[in-house]
Amino acid sequence: MSKRIALVLCQTSDSDSQRIWTPPLTTPLLAEILQARGWIVSLFDSRLLINPNNTNEQNVSNLANAVLEALPDVVGFSFLSPNAQFSEQVAFAICNQNPKLPIIAGGAHCSSAPYLYTRPYNVIVRGEADDIIVEIADKLIKDGMPNRQLIIQSPVPNLQDSPIVVGANWFPYNDIYEGAEYRTGYVQLGRGCPFSCSFCNSSNGQRTRARPTEVILKEVELLKDKFGVKYIGFIDSIATSVPFFDTTFESISDIFAGNTISLNSTFVRFTELVAQVVADFNGDVTIWFGLETGSERIGRQELKGKWNKQATFKAINLCKKYGIKIGLNCIFGFADENDDDRRQTIELLRELQPDYPNPNILNPIPGTLIYNRYLQTGLLRDPLDLSIWDAKRIRETGEGPINDLDYQKVYDAYEEVENLKNN
Repeated sequence: MSKRIALVLCQTSDSDSQRIWTPPLTTPLLAEILQARGWIVSLFDSRLLINPNNTNEQNVSNLANAVLEALPDVVGFSFLSPNAQFSEQVAFAICNQNPKLPIIAGGAHCSSAPYLYTRPYNVIVRGEADDIIVEIADKLIKDGMPNRQLIIQSPVPNLQDSPIVVGANWFPYNDIYEGAEYRTGYVQLGRGCPFSCSFCNSSNGQRTRARPTEVILKEVELLKDKFGVKYIGFIDSIATSVPFFDTTFESISDIFAGNTISLNSTFVRFTELVAQVVADFNGDVTIWFGLETGSERIGRQELKGKWNKQATFKAINLCKKYGIKIGLNCIFGFADENDDDRRQTIELLRELQPDYPNPNILNPIPGTLIYNRYLQTGLLRDPLDLSIWDAKRIRETGEGPINDLDYQKVYDAYEEVENLKNN
């Protein structure tokens, strides 16, 4: 008997002009794992099926109907917090048409906030689903829908059986590169982040694990030779902390020479050896750091051991010594942030002179330490509004996700860093 599963990725468009710049790795990875165990997989991506000219109800209906047309025995959803409400609406639309069809939900939102906008799902997976998705899907086929919602904490996979993801299950994304002059791709070296920043829900406090080097190198080869990709972004939280980073990156450099790479690091884990290895890449390379704030008070409160001003200058000086381009992310809009905190961040950015300063405005993510703290103290404007408050929305409304914060000053600081890009 054939077993059919529909995997649905609900995600915000990459930009107004291009819904998807780069094929994702999430649902294609699960598709590879399921197919190896006898499942027939259909992949869906909300970005490819949503029409911005339609109403929300029309988009919900269209996506639900597309999923049902695949005649799945099981449906699985993956989504981030800003897409949780839309995903829930699509799942309800599927339930209304086929009440006996079991639905699984997973992804970052389910891992950190499994009780928020997750009503229609029969099974919710917290954590990485690699080692448990087949077992869950098989059990739903065998036993049918559970009589109550199940929340399952998945084991942490060691990633040594991680399959090749690139290109294998890209059938919804086959046309993305058609006519594209500049093609981009994602590669993941490993997973996990040893830090516990208050605003992040990305594997906080989890040990870093490496995917097999031979799998990573094969994916880089496929991106370059089969798909003509010229830019690879390593999507690891802290790529340079992944075990065997130096030897793996050296091998990647041999394959991908002459092209462009970007990756994330952290000041306190950036060494001269890492700088040397990255600098030896014969191409264009940028390392991104999460500076987040120039305020020691905010830094120690929200980033804890990751905030270290001495390590910041050491890492930046190493990058400049070896000619590595630098990207620095910063965040404005903490609830107790004051004028002096914002000034310190801007002054530090001016002093460090990164190639790419990148300002962000804090949007507390459900389940994170900072969201829970702000929720308990009544600082969230609307705890159920998970939509993104970007700079444009804040400029137009004069409001943001946090109560009693002067968002005009937050926006002004954001714009000042934006202007640094042109200096």
